[in-house]
Amino acid sequence: MTPEPVVVSTSLPDPPPLELAGITVRFPGAPRPALRDVSLTLERSRRWAIVGESGSGKTTLMRALLGLVPVEAGVVRWFGHALDGLGRGELRRLRARVQPVFQDPVASFDPRFDCRRVLEEPLIIHGWSDPVRRLERCREVLAQVGLDPATLGAHPRKMSGGQRQRLAIARAMTLSPEVLVADEPTAALDLSVQGQILSLLLELHERSGLTLVFISHDLPLVSQLCDRAAVLYAGRVVEAGPADEVFLRPRHPYTRDLLEASAGPLPGLGTATLPGPGEAGCPYAPRCRHREEACTAAVPPLRDSGPVRLACRLDLGA
Repeated sequence: MTPEPVVVSTSLPDPPPLELAGITVRFPGAPRPALRDVSLTLERSRRWAIVGESGSGKTTLMRALLGLVPVEAGVVRWFGHALDGLGRGELRRLRARVQPVFQDPVASFDPRFDCRRVLEEPLIIHGWSDPVRRLERCREVLAQVGLDPATLGAHPRKMSGGQRQRLAIARAMTLSPEVLVADEPTAALDLSVQGQILSLLLELHERSGLTLVFISHDLPLVSQLCDRAAVLYAGRVVEAGPADEVFLRPRHPYTRDLLEASAGPLPGLGTATLPGPGEAGCPYAPRCRHREEACTAAVPPLRDSGPVRLACRLDLGA
C-alpha cells in the first residue's frame, strides 16, 4: 500500500493586531520622554488593560498605538504592517480595522452633527456612497449598542452620558473593526451606567472576537474585566502578563503599591516625584520600599519572570 503523503503546512500564524517595538515618544519642551523604549505585543481577541497612575504614560501609549503621535524611536505595527511605511490609502484601509473610543465622546463628535451624521461619517470616509446602505448600517449598530433607532435624529448634546458613550461605541463599530482601543471609557459615568457600558463592551467582544484595549487607572474594574495587563510607570512598562498574575500576584513593587493604594494615594506621593531626565537607575527607586543601592545604578530591563515580564531586580512573587 502506498503511504499517504505527509502534508507540511507552510502557512505562517497571523501577526498580532497591535505591536509596539522599542517605542520612545518625546514631546517638545518636555523634561523627559513620555514613553521610553516600550515594547508590547497585544494578541488577537484578548482583553488588555493598560494601567498606571496619572502621568505614567497611559494616554500617550494609546495615542502611539493609534498612530496619532510621532515616535522618536521604535516601530508601531498593525497586523504586521509598520505604520511609518504605509501609504495614505493603505493606512486608511487599516484604520477601518482599529477604532478608538474616547473618554469624552462629545469632544470627539463634530458639534454640527446629529447622531445619524456622527455614525455616517466613518462610512463616508471609507467609501460607502449609497445613503440607503449607510442608513441601514447606522440602524444596525444602534441596535448592537442598545439605542433606539429614533436616536438617529437626536443631537448628542441632548443625550445622557451613558447614551453618548453608547453612541461613541456604535460609531467605532460601524466599520466592523477587529480592535477597539478605549481610553477611560467609563470614567465620567456613574457606577450603574459604568456597569452597563462594560457589559456592552464584553458582549461585543464575545460576539465578534474583538481585541479590546482598556486604558485605565481603575485597577479593581479592569482586574475583573481583562485577561492581560501592562503596568506603566514614568513612561516604561514595569510589569506585563496575564491579568490574574499581575493583579493577584504582583511581582513589581510599583504594581503592588498601586494595588494597595487603589482607594488612596500611593506611598511617598507627597515627598517623591517622577525621575528627572538625567537620573540613572530604576525610575521607581526613589519611591520604592524595597530599594537597594544597586537599584540606582542601572535601569532594569524588562525580562521574563515566570508567567510575566518584569522590570525589577527583585521578584516579589518568587
